[in-house]
Amino acid sequence: MKIKLNNKKAYISGLGSMGRRHLKGLIKIGCIVETYDPNEKVFDIAKSELKKESLSFENFIKVKSPSEKYDFAFFSETASSRFENFKNFTDISYANKILLEKPLSSNPKEINSILNIAKNKKIYKQIEVNLIRRSWPHIKKIFDYCKNEEEFIMTINGGAIGLGCNGIHLIDNFIYFSNNNKPKVKWVDLSDKLIESGRGKEFYDFGANFVITSSKGKLLSSITANSSANVILTIKGKHFIITVNYGNLTWNILERRSDLDVPMYRYGLNYETVENGTFDIPNNDTFIENWTHDNIKLPDLETANISHKCIEDILVCGGINPPYRFT
Repeated sequence: MKIKLNNKKAYISGLGSMGRRHLKGLIKIGCIVETYDPNEKVFDIAKSELKKESLSFENFIKVKSPSEKYDFAFFSETASSRFENFKNFTDISYANKILLEKPLSSNPKEINSILNIAKNKKIYKQIEVNLIRRSWPHIKKIFDYCKNEEEFIMTINGGAIGLGCNGIHLIDNFIYFSNNNKPKVKWVDLSDKLIESGRGKEFYDFGANFVITSSKGKLLSSITANSSANVILTIKGKHFIITVNYGNLTWNILERRSDLDVPMYRYGLNYETVENGTFDIPNNDTFIENWTHDNIKLPDLETANISHKCIEDILVCGGINPPYRFT
């Protein structure tokens, strides 16, 4: 049963697909939600989706600018507009908790400006970045496997998910497993083909093969634009290997038997499965409920900036300079 937050006030900037997910989650827990988007058509889409789930329009309010104060604020517009909307909001309004979607901007200079605004206005501690995968149970379990390793190897193999889309989540997971150590880009081969965006021809993303390293491990990645395959992720430590299939949400954890005393070259013959099968990914309603009740803590701006800087370094190394066309 959901714990209601009746009369709590929220603001959403951007009513695209992610903004509408947040809207429905907030309405379900009783929040009054003021929403801004320059595209009038999305309000009709939002009403249609609320109606489809038998949710009331009473607490769904369209505004041209934010009011003075909110309990929660969500910035879910396209990355190219996020900095301007965030700046305008902080000039005239305030929220006890602020969630910024990723990527924070398509222009790295604006990411630093967001950080400066947050510090100058003393709202840094209220802001979190929606790198939600860090909170997923299977990712937390992989973190526990990696935290005491001298070195782990992570591989990603999949299709056109885009560096600025799901790619940033996978890179951020590697940084999380590395205890937030800043990675170094060792090699990049960008896909010749750009990845199209459903939001219009003015947006696109990048596929790539690349290698990055941290003091804790290495990430070998192939997320190329010439494939539509779902992602297969592996994590290998000294005495374990974990395989995650995001296509069917299954995984397998293999560990070396602890009672063995055999040469290193024979260890591969003496592994056993300690966990396998399907895993769950919490839905957005669950996330909204947990985040608004302070049951989830997402990365702050400086932590999130590590992943964003890594994306920039990969693209620059591959011959692409900012600003980008992420959505």
